[in-house]
Amino acid sequence: MKYLKLYEQFRILEAEESLPGVDIKEINFDELPKPSKQVLLDGASSSGKSSALKDLSPDWCVLAADEFYDLIREDLGKVNFGNEQKISEVYPGCPYKFTEPSGDNYEFACRWYMAQEVKFGKIKSLGMTSRNENIGRSTKQNNVIYDDVQGTIINETTKAGLPKPKWILVHAPIDHLISNIISRPKNDQRNPEGVFCGAYCFKYEARPQKGGVDLEKYWTKSSVRELLNGQTWVDNFLNKVGIKEDDVEYWMYTKNMPEGKYDVVVNTRNNSGGQMTIDEVSSEVKKHF
Repeated sequence: MKYLKLYEQFRILEAEESLPGVDIKEINFDELPKPSKQVLLDGASSSGKSSALKDLSPDWCVLAADEFYDLIREDLGKVNFGNEQKISEVYPGCPYKFTEPSGDNYEFACRWYMAQEVKFGKIKSLGMTSRNENIGRSTKQNNVIYDDVQGTIINETTKAGLPKPKWILVHAPIDHLISNIISRPKNDQRNPEGVFCGAYCFKYEARPQKGGVDLEKYWTKSSVRELLNGQTWVDNFLNKVGIKEDDVEYWMYTKNMPEGKYDVVVNTRNNSGGQMTIDEVSSEVKKHF
């Protein structure tokens, strides 16, 4: 009972302190109020979307898919962040079963746990950590941002009885994308092949009609090869993104996603043809929160 009383006092006072060292089975977690706003902030790695997560007011909660991957990997014994509970103990009953951190069920489970945290805030209350120390939703956070690279969370939030998040995609054209990857700090590098041939080709496709997400810029086989000079994977990227014919101009379009259409697409190319600054990207994205 002492833990239950402590937890009730925590909820009433909306204190920021967490509750480490308690038995999760002895606490009755009530459902939190539904968020006033929910935003799915989507974009390939190094697109610049994280700039919009800076200088948010305290009533915003940011849930990053990477943090939940960490907790699942800890559950599987792949890493150790020192948490006293496993995420599968904190949120039992996940309908997606897997034994390794890969595959569709692993991806679905990550977003299922994210939706549960929005509803109950257990991870925050228990003081659990991942690569970041301050994760989860507190009682004072009325708005939620899902920092992710795909739309799966939309299905999981609606299944959990939460409103559908507003889906914002940040598009970094490929000339910006390679520049962003190269300029990342040494302790936070990204594999260019994985970003281009994986994340970018998952979201975008080239078409030989003017239009798409970057209206004023077209690409050809030769211009892409020139941009990505020396990259052994450039032909694989050209084939996967759909730039297949010589001397043909292509524009980049978003692909159809199983979760539906993006509500907003923010392109990081500015009106003069250059790249938006970090502050400009942040400001443009936040207009749609």
